[in-house]
Amino acid sequence: MDWPRAFPGQCKPPCTRGGEGSGHERPQEEVVINAKDKKNNDWSSYTNALAYARFIRNFKFLAYSNEVGETLRHSFPYLVGPCYALSFGYIFADTYHHMHPYVDVYGWSHPVSHAELAKRSLWHLTASLVFPTLSIGGLVKSTKWAMVKARATTKMIRWTLPLVGVATIPLIIKPIDDFCEDQIMHRASPLIDRFFMDE
Repeated sequence: MDWPRAFPGQCKPPCTRGGEGSGHERPQEEVVINAKDKKNNDWSSYTNALAYARFIRNFKFLAYSNEVGETLRHSFPYLVGPCYALSFGYIFADTYHHMHPYVDVYGWSHPVSHAELAKRSLWHLTASLVFPTLSIGGLVKSTKWAMVKARATTKMIRWTLPLVGVATIPLIIKPIDDFCEDQIMHRASPLIDRFFMDE
């Protein structure tokens, strides 16, 4: 089944990649509703969504804050909960922003919306949770092992590990985003589209 022509000039939904500087624009900036009964759609809702998009793109690093929380678990355990709240709060906010134009055009019950929600969920599962956990967690554990072997003081280890975790974030955001988009979403998106659109 072909995709409904809600996005002129495209035969499939726009790229799911997120984050500022990723090289791909959000679908909110291209949505044009062709259906005659949608001609007088209130574009103020899209204006609000676009403003929100510019805001949230600057906070992609918040998706990794749960990893910072893990580095703080033994030193500052009371910060673990807020760090996880920031991480999942960003993921839910970004997913809402991404889904806004699809839901506004098709509603939640349409296969297009289902497919986009599945793709965005897969995107965040890999780019915001799994690979950051492996990258930051592995580096922090390696650093701790090296410092213990070097007989560093407990105080030094306590303060160094969180700094390593925080310093790693800006270095891995774009490589992880690019890898997930090029190696995972590029292959998974057509399968997800086929699954939902053939229902």
